Amino acid sequence: MAEEPQETKEEGGGEAQGPAKSKLSIKTLVLIGLPLVLLQVAVAYFIVSKVIEPKLPETKPVPEDKKTEEAKAVSGDDLSDYVTYPLADVIVNPAETGGQRYLNVSIDIYVNLLYKDLFKDLEPEIRSVIIERISQKRMDELDDYKDQQILRGEIKDDLNAVIKKYFAKKFPDLEIPRVVFSKYIIQ
Repeated sequence: MAEEPQETKEEGGGEAQGPAKSKLSIKTLVLIGLPLVLLQVAVAYFIVSKVIEPKLPETKPVPEDKKTEEAKAVSGDDLSDYVTYPLADVIVNPAETGGQRYLNVSIDIYVNLLYKDLFKDLEPEIRSVIIERISQKRMDELDDYKDQQILRGEIKDDLNAVIKKYFAKKFPDLEIPRVVFSKYIIQ
């Protein structure tokens, strides 16, 4: 038992001295650590550029067929003869929402300059087509960018079909080349 108090004295004496100082100072760490980090960066660059990159397959641009070039020319990429006809705030309850959710959309329809003034007569029919198309869609068919692109194409096709079916005499050459959403809010 006499030995036990001696051990506690030695332990207590060791704590009184405080923590031992590190032999490496900050200056030494910087002088050694910085070159090591730079060396690692150089080795990593060498490995990537000389070993890994040559093993990667080369990517070549896919040449476009003449058919796709002709289709682009016919599709009406040049919209200089067109103006936009704004159709503001079409509010629709999508399918299977029970009236709890809605889509508020404003649409700009590209119309030939010749028909801009006459196009106002079609607004009720256009709104009807848009409401009908959106009300058939479920929320998961309206919620991302890809779905918006699909919906724009469907609305454009529906509008062109209605114009050709019911208004061919009044607007013989009218075709809508593009439909753009200027506002698209899902609640």
